[in-house]
Parts: sequence; C-alpha cells; structure tokens
Amino acid sequence: MFDITKAKRNAERYLSQGKIRSAIEEFKQIVRHDPKDFSTLNMLGDLYIKNSDARSAVKCFYPVAEHYGKQGFAAKAIAA
Repeated sequence: MFDITKAKRNAERYLSQGKIRSAIEEFKQIVRHDPKDFSTLNMLGDLYIKNSDARSAVKCFYPVAEHYGKQGFAAKAIAA
C-alpha cells in the first residue's frame, strides 16, 4: 500500500539535498495516487520549472488553475 506521508517526507528530504529529479519522482507518485492534491500538483509544476521542463509544468499548473477558478479563487487561479 502506498504511504503518501512517507512519500512527502522523502520528497522534502530530496529537495533539501538539492535532488530535484528524485523529488519530482516522489511528487509524481503522490499525484498519481491522489490527483486532487492540488498543493502537491502545484509543487510538482514548480519543480518542473526549476528543471527546465515547461511543458510538464503546464500540465501540472493547468488543473490547479482550473480547480481554483471553479472554487471562485480567481487570484489563486491566475497565480497558478
């Protein structure tokens, strides 16, 4: 069984060590198991930007912006 808490801990550890690619892999697993975790999806998009992968970042940011827009948080949707 997938342990989201453990995966988030691992991702944070990788980030603190500067291992962006490893952190991306952990965050991808989290999003695969919980596609409605928009905070993690947004973080994943940020990491893709840091890793010079704008195409993958947009794939993350679009559902985040769409979610916030539907919730009535226009400013957050624009920021995403």
